[in-house]
Amino acid sequence: MKEGNSFVLTMERYFRSISQTKAYSGIQKESFISEALDSMENDTLWHRCKLDASMPEDTKLIISYFASNELTAEQQWQEEIINVKDFLLHKARGRYLWLRIEYISYGNQVPSIKDIQIDFPMQPLTWKLPEIYQQDEKSADLLHRFLGIFQSLMKDLDVKIQDRGEYLDLKQADREYLQWLSHWLDIREYYLWPADKLRLFMEKAYSLYRIKGTRRAIEEVTEIYTGEKPWIVEQHQIARQERSEQAKVYSRLYGDNEYTFTVIVKEEAVPTSKHYLELKRIIESFTPAHAIMNLVVLKSYFFLDSYTYLGINSVVSGSGRLVLDGKASIPFASMIEERRAAE
Repeated sequence: MKEGNSFVLTMERYFRSISQTKAYSGIQKESFISEALDSMENDTLWHRCKLDASMPEDTKLIISYFASNELTAEQQWQEEIINVKDFLLHKARGRYLWLRIEYISYGNQVPSIKDIQIDFPMQPLTWKLPEIYQQDEKSADLLHRFLGIFQSLMKDLDVKIQDRGEYLDLKQADREYLQWLSHWLDIREYYLWPADKLRLFMEKAYSLYRIKGTRRAIEEVTEIYTGEKPWIVEQHQIARQERSEQAKVYSRLYGDNEYTFTVIVKEEAVPTSKHYLELKRIIESFTPAHAIMNLVVLKSYFFLDSYTYLGINSVVSGSGRLVLDGKASIPFASMIEERRAAE
């Protein structure tokens, strides 16, 4: 059997409760025993046990193990590993392996085990040394256990090297490696992006850089950050009439410089000033050097001669009362009747 096999056990599938004592005086106890794990070969050297578990304070997690070539052998538990998530299975030799897990809680919290990984078979590094290192049984056992620590470290490193492709996968890489990959794409302000949006931005970075400085690039990068396509108003879109009141309003809202453009987003997309500043810096990184960008956030309320757009942040509804200073109101019907009387 080649080295590198493993069992991955889950509590729900492989363990059964054999005893449970209800809480008394604040103490809880429970124990589990595994099914027999079959390596398919006699005298298998079981190597290592790794737990994906959480162990709160005031709890004790005790793990024992037993190995035998006989499935019906009387279980004689070896060692007691206390509150350790990664340990070697010393002297675990046999075709079958059993695990016993016990916990004791002195408070309201109990340990939680997601899964357990058992690595086997073990080919000790002492087998690669001259025979003189194996002549004395006690010395060989000590050396075997000592080198087992480094053997486990080497195996973990081999796994990382084997799975190195995951570090280059934008969908699987964690935040740390996303920052590392962002340097490859010259994304200097990666810290402005949430992880999920940074992944999407990095996927489209090449195509965005090819059109950098264009209206389309600014639209797409803003949509990635906000989740919605923005409105962009450029100077050539504004029909100006010199010396008119309307021209003054346009100049105040959209600027009077021919290189100024306005990006308009909804308030939900940038709920805080922090989000506003982050989005502004991101858009500025895609803005041409000679251009001036104006970022506007549409509010749920509106003022006349301001950023109010029918069907976007304002609607025409049914008739209602005209309220003056929050104190007096004039029914709409009364206004119509008074106007007809005057006519």
